[in-house]
Amino acid sequence: MALAEAGAGRPIVLIHGLGGTFRYWLGTIRRLSPLGRVLAFDVPGFGGSQPAATPFDLLSAGERLLAACEAVGAPRPVLVGHSLGGPIAVLVAERHPERVAGVVLVASTGLSRERAWRRHVLLPLIHAALRHPRTWERLLAEHAALRRIVFREMLADPAALDPFEARMLVGGAALARQLDDSIEASLACDLQASLAALPLPLGIVWGELDRTAPLADAELAARLRPDAPMRVVPGAGHVPMLERPAEFADALAAVLPYR
Repeated sequence: MALAEAGAGRPIVLIHGLGGTFRYWLGTIRRLSPLGRVLAFDVPGFGGSQPAATPFDLLSAGERLLAACEAVGAPRPVLVGHSLGGPIAVLVAERHPERVAGVVLVASTGLSRERAWRRHVLLPLIHAALRHPRTWERLLAEHAALRRIVFREMLADPAALDPFEARMLVGGAALARQLDDSIEASLACDLQASLAALPLPLGIVWGELDRTAPLADAELAARLRPDAPMRVVPGAGHVPMLERPAEFADALAAVLPYR
């Protein structure tokens, strides 16, 4: 299972979203490393990780990630779940609270009704990347106007995305093995009851301009868990760790269950 890490001390595990890899966390790992041992794995079925279950299963993916943490000597981590990683973190923490220190939701799915664009827009784009990843990487790196079209639902200002990061996002999507069934698992997931009952500390971080998981979802999570500190990253969309990396790292540090 692919892994990046930095720092020492109490473990903080960063869980990426749909079509992602651990690589989009690299800047966050560096910025958070003074606070503990920060790790990011590829979610099972994505990047360099083999599937944990077929079809994709959120809980099974979370259990595989927890086992990987324990295998590298990082037990009882705080789980930071972005987008699809949010349900993975909450569900595995609900099932195994003794193995988790806390959860932070970052632009999590699973809190509102289906956003049709995930199935009807995002999935076809990712399949296109799967067919011609190198072409898409080159075109997106070279043309800000194309980045604006492709990433318009994900990013507050798609044209401003660094060309290297555009390549990284497409390259990560091209490595995904379980796109269709992971989208279906995401759309079928309703986290509200699990979140309200979760017997662990919770933090919430959201992009101010998120259109994929809108800020109203963060406000719903905050109502379900009034004990949870919440931070909003100004000017960011659904991928705040790339859009506003320094501000995002500060927001995440502010809501971690331990500091």
